[in-house]
Amino acid sequence: MTRCCSPRKPRCSSIPLTTDIGRSALILLVSLLVASISMSGKADVLDPAALKRELRALSEQLRTVHPDAFAVISAQDFEALTSELASSIDSETTKEDQLWNFSRLLAAVGCGHTKLGFFNQEDSLISPEERFPVDVRFLKEKLFVIDPLVNRDRVAPGAEIRSINGISVTDLQRTIFDHISSDHHNPGAKTSYANAYASSYLTYALGYPESYVITIQGSDTATALLPLTTFQHKPVIDPASQCQETLCLDIDQEGLALMTIRNWDFYGERLAVFEKFVDDSFQTLLEKPVKALLIDVRGNLGGSGSASAYLLRHLAKSPFAYFAEHSAGNPALKRLLEPSAIRFDGPLFVLANGQTGSSTGHFLSLVKERGMATHIGFPSGAGSRVHDNKQQFRSEASGISYAIARSTFRAATPDLGATTAVEPDFTLTFTVDDLLAEQDAVLAKAQHLIRQQFVEDIAR
Repeated sequence: MTRCCSPRKPRCSSIPLTTDIGRSALILLVSLLVASISMSGKADVLDPAALKRELRALSEQLRTVHPDAFAVISAQDFEALTSELASSIDSETTKEDQLWNFSRLLAAVGCGHTKLGFFNQEDSLISPEERFPVDVRFLKEKLFVIDPLVNRDRVAPGAEIRSINGISVTDLQRTIFDHISSDHHNPGAKTSYANAYASSYLTYALGYPESYVITIQGSDTATALLPLTTFQHKPVIDPASQCQETLCLDIDQEGLALMTIRNWDFYGERLAVFEKFVDDSFQTLLEKPVKALLIDVRGNLGGSGSASAYLLRHLAKSPFAYFAEHSAGNPALKRLLEPSAIRFDGPLFVLANGQTGSSTGHFLSLVKERGMATHIGFPSGAGSRVHDNKQQFRSEASGISYAIARSTFRAATPDLGATTAVEPDFTLTFTVDDLLAEQDAVLAKAQHLIRQQFVEDIAR
């Protein structure tokens, strides 16, 4: 593994103390080391034999519960990984270490629903002083500073970090991605999760170091970072977004409509809430001088297939099935679904990114195969074939919660195949300036593209 050491185990010296740091920075670094040692106590150590048993139990559950555990990893390599992780457990292994072991083994099967959940279990064990003290984002293979937090006098927003504690960003990203579950190791999905918990993942990937020293692109001088004293994650919904709810419809003065669907979590009686929103929205589109509709599903990690199918009925021009014949799922969605009587006949567009999973993969697959709308943005985080119907487990020794998918859900897209991602018809560019922008830069680019290339009489 490329990280310096396991979380909470005895720290290893990976910080390059070169003359580039300078005398003053070296003195600061020593003071930080002393301070962090006094602040971070030793985490509880668990019985190594019990930890090895529960890791082996997880390995066996993945083999027997998951419907396709060896789609992206061979049984031999999976066993080798299990043995490698088990051999790393010793008398100093902590819950942080075991969470890291579990996430690695779960991610190996390449299933977006087989995982610890979000990074909340791991994140809850990080104190502010231990956390990587800069807000950062991965952009392809690079890492950029978004908010320096307490280190504003040491690093600027937009700076590219080349290494942390002597480990290259490339190696850190590879380590982090190895611990993130996604369908067929979809890189867009992995990037979205890594960015949502960037400071947390870096803390684990670096092995809970006592301090952090970074190198910046264009500078030969290493920079020692100050530790945090408080920390709070950014809001799930970007404050810059014009939609702060789960479901929104907005129409601008030029006739470009924006429908935002943040999730499909409308099950049982709540499905009627979603259906009313869709019906009312499309009725509004017919009554007002709307020239084009953009449906934004960025960040939509899935939910009810019935909700997804209901919206598709308002986009389709001919009958379609939602699920393939041999798919798991609601049998009613395997039969032909008729297009809705309330349809918008103007240009239709869908905006998507890598943070789109589960039934959103089905939605985008059907949009693509049946030509229901033009896909703008980035490759999806899931495709036409996903595993779900997950079973929840809790490990005996460390009390770790995790889920394993039990069924395969396949969209009725025979020509598209079992893709890992749905590719956009028009890919948008995304830069560090967009990351720093105090607006939804991706949405603005999508709307500009629609105005300029598709709807000539909509002019900004």
